[in-house]
Amino acid sequence: MNKNKNEHPNQIISLTPRHLKIVDLCVKGWPPKDIASHLGMSNYAISIIMKSPTFKHEFAIRRAIHEERDDGVDIREEDEVTKTLREGARAAAHKLVAHIDSVEDSISVKSCAEVLDRTGYTKKKDEVAAIIAPTIIINEKEGKALVESMEMVGGA
Repeated sequence: MNKNKNEHPNQIISLTPRHLKIVDLCVKGWPPKDIASHLGMSNYAISIIMKSPTFKHEFAIRRAIHEERDDGVDIREEDEVTKTLREGARAAAHKLVAHIDSVEDSISVKSCAEVLDRTGYTKKKDEVAAIIAPTIIINEKEGKALVESMEMVGGA
């Protein structure tokens, strides 16, 4: 792992659906302690996420949008194409998650890998395992986060 002096070990490069949920709660004015409690996370984890420049940037954008809406101006109109694509993405996500329980191992493994990749969990690779099959290792906490992410996608 390449480390810069200025790079924090918990630096967030891209925001996951869970991070975006935290951004939305912040925009609504929720304090970090309440966000942590609501999402079943530690105050420290919320603090790390909120200190990230990526998080701060997204928060600023969403806060500006929120403030403009409060002024009666909606700067983001959703057209029919965008609505259709959003609904299609939800349907695709549900179908992908449903294939995790497939009786065919190859379909199940591919679905698991896709879900994990799309929710920001990386595969642990080593050359021998890569030849035989990809190995994905997640702990209980990451498993719970994955389930919550899938629920947020399904309930969004």
